[in-house]
Amino acid sequence: MAGRLRYETEEGKAAQLASWRDYSARQRKEHPKRWSDQRYATYRAHLDRALYGIEPDEYQRMFIAQDGVCAICGGASRYKRRDGTPTNRLAVDHDHETGRIRGLLCDRCNRSIGNIEALGLASKMFEYLGFAKARKDTP
Repeated sequence: MAGRLRYETEEGKAAQLASWRDYSARQRKEHPKRWSDQRYATYRAHLDRALYGIEPDEYQRMFIAQDGVCAICGGASRYKRRDGTPTNRLAVDHDHETGRIRGLLCDRCNRSIGNIEALGLASKMFEYLGFAKARKDTP
C-alpha cells in the first residue's frame, strides 16, 4: 500500500526512521540551496502564523522596536540552526493562557520564563528576592 510504513516490529520502525534521517541528511548536503536562509524564513513564517498568529512583517516590527535584542536581558539571540550556524532570531514570548504576545526573548530568558511559569514560582521568587535584599540592607 502506498504511504504505509514498512515495518512490523520496533526494529523495523527504528530502521525506517534511520533511513529517513539518512535521506534527509543526504538531501541537505547534496542540495544546500533547498535548505537556505530563504527556506528557513519560509519555515519560520509558517510556524509563527500557526503558533502565534503573526505574520513575518509583525515579527520584524517587534524585532526593530526592541533593537534586535532580548526584552529582558538586552542580549542577542543564541539560537543556532541544525547546521550549527547562528541566527539572530529571537523567540516569540507569549502568555500560554491568553495567547497574548508579550515580546521577543533570547533563548535563555525564554526558557527561564517558561520554567518559572510552569512551576508557578514567580510570586515566590519575587518575595524571596525582596526578603533577601531587605536582609542585606539591615546591619
